[in-house]
Amino acid sequence: MNHILDASAVVEIIGSLRREAKDALSGEATLDLALYETGNALWKWIHLKKILNAEDSSRILGSLSEALSILSVIRAELDDLPKILELSIKAGITFYDASYLYIAKKFELTLVTSDEELREAGRREGVSVISVEEFLREKGLER
Repeated sequence: MNHILDASAVVEIIGSLRREAKDALSGEATLDLALYETGNALWKWIHLKKILNAEDSSRILGSLSEALSILSVIRAELDDLPKILELSIKAGITFYDASYLYIAKKFELTLVTSDEELREAGRREGVSVISVEEFLREKGLER
C-alpha cells in the first residue's frame, strides 16, 4: 500500500475506468470516511442534481461498494482527532479533507485526490499528494 485515495479520487477512478478500476484500486487504501462521502455524492446526483434515477443509482452504488471493498480501509484513532482538527485549522481545509491529509502523513502514504485545494494544502504541509491522472499514469492505466 503506497497510496491513500480520498472519495473524489475513488469516484473519478470508478467513473472513468469502470471495469479497470479494480486494477487501479487493488493494494491501495482509503479512509472509512470515503464510504459515506461516496454515498453522499450519489445522493446529490439523485436528489439535488437529478442526473440519476433509482435504477442507475443501484447499479452505481454496487460499483462503488465493489470498488471500496478492494481498498484497505483505514480508520482514524480517537487520539488522532485533535491533530486532525489542528491541521484543518492550520491548512484552512475541512476536517474531512484534513483527515485524509493527516493519515497520509502519519502512514507516509501518497494522497490521491481530484481536489486541487487539498493537493495544494498537502504540498504546503510536506505531504506527497498527486492527482488522479498522475496516479493512473503510475499504475500504467492512463485514460
